[in-house]
Amino acid sequence: MGNLCETLLMDASTVRKRRSTQQVKSLITDAAYEEFAKTGLAGTSVRTIAQRAGVTESAVFRHFPTKPALFEAAAVTPVVSFIRDYAASIATTADEEPFDVTLRFISGLYDIFDANDRILISLASVAAGDAGDAAQEPGFAPPLEQCVDALFSGVSEYIVLSESSATEDLRTSVRLALALVMGTVLGSRGLLAPSDDIETTKRTLARFVLLGSGFRQEG
Repeated sequence: MGNLCETLLMDASTVRKRRSTQQVKSLITDAAYEEFAKTGLAGTSVRTIAQRAGVTESAVFRHFPTKPALFEAAAVTPVVSFIRDYAASIATTADEEPFDVTLRFISGLYDIFDANDRILISLASVAAGDAGDAAQEPGFAPPLEQCVDALFSGVSEYIVLSESSATEDLRTSVRLALALVMGTVLGSRGLLAPSDDIETTKRTLARFVLLGSGFRQEG
């Protein structure tokens, strides 16, 4: 029996050693995604993430120094990547109609939120104050703050290049645009009728954003 146990332990150790760094990180972020979506940032422990991933807690911390860092990698990165790419492209489309520029953003953001609705719920819970003690950890910042910064910068540059104007409080308008899309995705299953066309919904959202921002083309 002793020899059998030793053999099993050696086999398990061999399997663990065969995992690449990327495989381990993927196991951890996948497990974190599930846990954060289920219980939020404050309600999730690194221990439960490690157990779900089949790794040790020390392995989690080797790849992610803090829980907020893991939350950002698992839950925020897809949204941030889309918004940064979009924000960087705005200034290259100064000749594009403002409605089309806005619709492209709203449509893409809606799709990424809709495809990751469990992550969206987790993000919303943190935005609502569910960060708990994690908010006191070094390096913690509101999950979508970097999205606001990138989008604010891109929109500001577009306004200058297109010789347009908007509300003086543009940053607040950016925040509300993000909140509007998040809220629509979260509430769509209870508020939108099955017959509602999603493309029509996106176009309506785009008009709301343009109107609310006070966007005007000069001349």
